[in-house]
Amino acid sequence: MRKMERAILKNAFETYRERNTLTSYFVFPTRMETEVRAALDNLYEDGYIELPRPALSASYVTLTDEGFELASSI
Repeated sequence: MRKMERAILKNAFETYRERNTLTSYFVFPTRMETEVRAALDNLYEDGYIELPRPALSASYVTLTDEGFELASSI
């Protein structure tokens, strides 16, 4: 994974993690949306994410043993 993207996502994940009993998910505030979206897009382009590009607004990302996956967007 690219170092810059990893740093951006790690900061976002550590700062905005919310927990529930089923999964860990992340809701990024608007001020981080552009930066997080660009990092996810770069990783998608490089093949690290094999999911459709996210739509608009808040990103929901689930951590997995292999890294993370984009669950959905609203």
